Amino acid sequence: MDTLSLSKKRIESISFEMTNRCNLFCSYCIRNSGGSNNVDLDKWNYYKAIDDIVESQCPIEVVLTGGEFTIRDDWHEIISVTNRKGVDPAIITNATLFKEDDFSFLSDCNIRFLQVSIDGLNNNANSLRKNSDLNIIIKNLDNISKYTFANKVVMRATITTLNRNNLSEYIKFACDRGFSVRFGLLTYQGRAAQNYSASDVGLSASELLSTVNELENLKKQYSNTSIETPTFGAFGGCPMIQDKQPFQLSVSAHGNIYPCYELMIKGLEIGNIKDDNLTLSMQTKKAIDILGFLTIRAELMKNKECASCPGVNVCRGGCAANGLASDRNAFKINETACKAAKLHYVFSNRNIFQSNSEL
Repeated sequence: MDTLSLSKKRIESISFEMTNRCNLFCSYCIRNSGGSNNVDLDKWNYYKAIDDIVESQCPIEVVLTGGEFTIRDDWHEIISVTNRKGVDPAIITNATLFKEDDFSFLSDCNIRFLQVSIDGLNNNANSLRKNSDLNIIIKNLDNISKYTFANKVVMRATITTLNRNNLSEYIKFACDRGFSVRFGLLTYQGRAAQNYSASDVGLSASELLSTVNELENLKKQYSNTSIETPTFGAFGGCPMIQDKQPFQLSVSAHGNIYPCYELMIKGLEIGNIKDDNLTLSMQTKKAIDILGFLTIRAELMKNKECASCPGVNVCRGGCAANGLASDRNAFKINETACKAAKLHYVFSNRNIFQSNSEL
C-alpha cells in the first residue's frame, strides 16, 4: 500500500496527555512526567478536538492520560463536558489522589474504562513507582469496588523481575473486586532507557516464557475475569505502515498532534489541536512524509542494518522511536530495546531464536 493510501486508514484511538504533571516519579515512565517542565493541556483546545472527533462520525476511542490526569482541579468538568458532547472517555490514573466524592462522580459518568496503574500488592513489587502510597491505592480500589462502575476498572501492571512471582495474588485481588487485568512489559524509552538495561528489571528469555505460561494457566483458573497478557505475536514491524493496522494518535500537553504514542518526539508533530482538525492530521504532507520514511526505514533495516539477525522478518528493525528519542537517529539500533524486542517475540517464535544465547 502506498503512503497516500496508508494516510487514509481509520483512526482507532487518540490519547490526550491532559497534563505532564504527576505526583509520582516512576523510574520507567515513557513520558518523563513529574519533572519541572509542567504544563496542562488547554481545555478549550481539547473541547475543540472532541468536536472534531464527533463531527468525523468515526468510532474513535478517547483516552485521557498524563502525567496524572486527576491532579488537575478541573478533571470533573472535563469528563462531564466530554460526556455532553457524546463521547465516553477512557481514563488512566495512578488512583492516589481520589477523594470519596470522586467515586460517586465517576459512578454517574459514562466512561469507557478506568485503568489504574499498580504493579503489585506489596511495596517491593510496586517500588518502581516512586512516591506511590500502596495503602492509599488499595483503599481506593476497595472503595471503587462498591460502585456500579467497578466492572469498568482495569488494573494494569508492568511485569518485571520484582513482581513476576506475585501475579496470581494480583489477579485474585482484581477478580474478587470485579476488575479486569492488563499486563505489559517495559518500554525502553523515557526514564526506562535512562535507568535500565534489559537485564536489570526486565525478564530474561526463560523468565518470559515461564511468566507467559503461568498467565495462560491463570486465565483458565480465573475464566470469569478479563486478563490481557502482553502481545508476543509476530506483527511484522511498525503498525503505522501496515494497511490492516489502524492509527493510534497522541496529543501532548502542549496540544501537539503525533502519529503514534511512542513517536511523541520534538520535530515529529503533524499539527496542533488549536489550529488543525485532529481527525484529518494523518493526511497532511508531514504525516505522509513520516509514513514514507518509516516504510523506507523498515526495508533498509531489514536488508542492511539487521540482515544477519534471525528475527528480522519479525520486527523489521524495531521501533524507530528508540533511536530517535535518544540520539535523533532512526537507524541507530538501541541494544537494550533490541534485546527486549527479541524477548518480546520469543514466545511465539521459538523456532527463530534457537537458544537463549541469541538473546
